Amino acid sequence: MALELVDSALQSLKEHPDYKIIVAEIAHNRLAGYICYGPTPMTRGTWDVYWVIVERRFRGLGIGKKLLISVEKLIRRKGGKRVIVDTSTQASYAPARGLYNSCGYTPVAVVPDYYRNGWHRVTYYKKLISH
Repeated sequence: MALELVDSALQSLKEHPDYKIIVAEIAHNRLAGYICYGPTPMTRGTWDVYWVIVERRFRGLGIGKKLLISVEKLIRRKGGKRVIVDTSTQASYAPARGLYNSCGYTPVAVVPDYYRNGWHRVTYYKKLISH
């Protein structure tokens, strides 16, 4: 599924120039993960991270963290001031929540039963400090 999302996003970049993708590769040009992000419409300085995907066999190597840090640097260069990311409270999303927490994101909102009963949406926020 991760490959399909990357392919779809890359094919539609001309149609959606506000969606940006950074791909992480491991030896021999193998896709290890990617991040999709973009400026939040109708805001000044707010950006969304839509997906942080790391291939299961490459998890725990710091790839997600490197992707997120890279995006934060790019967002700062574009004048971005804050980043928003949503995820699920479902157990399988615990690594994503751990990543956001470890990178200084704060959970600021929970929408109960957003995905289905018992699966809530959590919104994380991070204010970017200029370097």
